[in-house]
Amino acid sequence: MFDSRYQIFTTTSNASDKQRCPAWTDRILWKSDNPVNCLHYSSHPFYLMSMSPWFLSLTTGDHKPVSALFDVTLEIIVPERFKEIHSIVLRELDRLENEARPIVELSDDQLHFGKIAYLEPRTRSVTLKNKGAVFPPFIS
Repeated sequence: MFDSRYQIFTTTSNASDKQRCPAWTDRILWKSDNPVNCLHYSSHPFYLMSMSPWFLSLTTGDHKPVSALFDVTLEIIVPERFKEIHSIVLRELDRLENEARPIVELSDDQLHFGKIAYLEPRTRSVTLKNKGAVFPPFIS
């Protein structure tokens, strides 16, 4: 049941004095991205309010209480399946990341300059070779 939000009775007036149509507050609104099926909707007459102790405290509304029964489709996450899929995705991402790394090779891992003297230039060459499928960004 949903509480009313407008006065039914006060000490100075009566609900019968109000001559207006029921408002949207006599409705149950819902929104869902998943299927929702309303199985049952009820608008409860005012006289039922005096039959239930719950309604005895409701003296502030001029709209009938309403109730509904819904069949709702929910999406759930199964923890075991989530962990399994998460692990598969991580392995695939690792594989793709490893394949995207450049593989380079130097022709020599040491450079020998022999005896070096002041103001005598010495040069040595090395070759950097791309062995991978991805082009290294630092090779022009």
